[in-house]
Amino acid sequence: MTATSGGIRFFTEACWSFFTMIAQSVKRVILFWSRVDSVACWLAIGMLFLALVLDSGFCFLMAIGAIGCLSIAAWRDERWNLKGDAVLAGERFRESWNRESSAKGGSASQPPVAQPASSPRTKFTGVGEMESSPPDVLGRFSRQFAAKITGQKQAYDLISSRLQGLSLGTRPRSQAPVSFLFAGPTGTGKGEVAALIAEATGRAVVKFNMGEYNNDHTLWTLLGSPKGHVNEEEGLLTRAVRNDPRSVLFLDEIEKGHPRLYDIFLSILDDRDGTFGDPKTGQKLRCGDLLVIFASNLLSDITAEKNATQNGLRDELRASGALRSEFVARISAIIPFYQLTAEELWLITERQLAAYLEDVCDRRRYTPAITVDRDVVRHLVSCQDPKYGARNVKASIEELVEPALREALVEIGNRQPSILHVRKTQAEKLEVATQ
Repeated sequence: MTATSGGIRFFTEACWSFFTMIAQSVKRVILFWSRVDSVACWLAIGMLFLALVLDSGFCFLMAIGAIGCLSIAAWRDERWNLKGDAVLAGERFRESWNRESSAKGGSASQPPVAQPASSPRTKFTGVGEMESSPPDVLGRFSRQFAAKITGQKQAYDLISSRLQGLSLGTRPRSQAPVSFLFAGPTGTGKGEVAALIAEATGRAVVKFNMGEYNNDHTLWTLLGSPKGHVNEEEGLLTRAVRNDPRSVLFLDEIEKGHPRLYDIFLSILDDRDGTFGDPKTGQKLRCGDLLVIFASNLLSDITAEKNATQNGLRDELRASGALRSEFVARISAIIPFYQLTAEELWLITERQLAAYLEDVCDRRRYTPAITVDRDVVRHLVSCQDPKYGARNVKASIEELVEPALREALVEIGNRQPSILHVRKTQAEKLEVATQ
């Protein structure tokens, strides 16, 4: 036992002479220059540990063998001045680049540096990568607006100018998204215009009715539970922004939402921020690529004859007291929607009635000539409440026209009609005559 302990001390003292070479080998292991050296190093350490703990001469001899391998490797590196594979590859690439540059008659220069995938323009403007030619966003919006919206010329002018700046990249640099506040009475086309904007810009619409999020419980449903909460869930708004950061966010009845929502909106609409925090993860969600549309029934008493300016509209909203002043100031544009005139309501009724009749014929593969008496349109218009605009036109068509059309189709059976004539009878009822 004593002789074995003396032998261990002798060999341990002899190992100190290899300390420098071992250090070089350990450095090589750290840099992953040689897998063989790495295995030898760990083998030497393990065997030395077992030799000291188990007092085993065999383990000590194995450790000495591993140290010898490390010493040979270190001597090899010092002899041949070997370099790492990554360094050699980099030098070979640089040499080949310089040779090609010299062969072309140019001076040897640095290899090209890869550019980042995103540009500062993407971060500042929030409109994404600029295309070689701007998309026809304004053209698509103009065509759809003319086909589906009656009146609201000032709304069209304001929205189209912002969309044109968005597609051409002329909007001033800002971290905040483009935002609109559609203000005006119900039934004037605010939701339909929001859908047209999404269609023209190729985005999806994500709609939230703020009247449903007016207390603390529903607020967390919208934003998400705080981190560490028992029922930790992601909020609906948070999920929508995370899943599609380029969507059209349509927030209806904004004046009915929880007061704390304005803190979120102020952060989103901040030119230098453009984010809001995820309560669940604490991460900041970028909103610069969104297109945010707020809708409200405020300013219902403003008429088109006033030709209200942006400053005038903002002053009216502040005076109402329903919205925070700083929130109103950060919105890109206030879009007024005026009460429909009798003529506009008539045109909307005609368009929706024609669309309904043509849709039914298409579904049944009919190709008749469709005629509608003016008395029918007048009757449908008289059923509308002016304070609701055109909101109930479809309901009136379903209530008054659909039963008459159903009776007519049952009567003709499988016969293909050549004419569908919608008229009003002396009994103040609507009927559909077929031929």
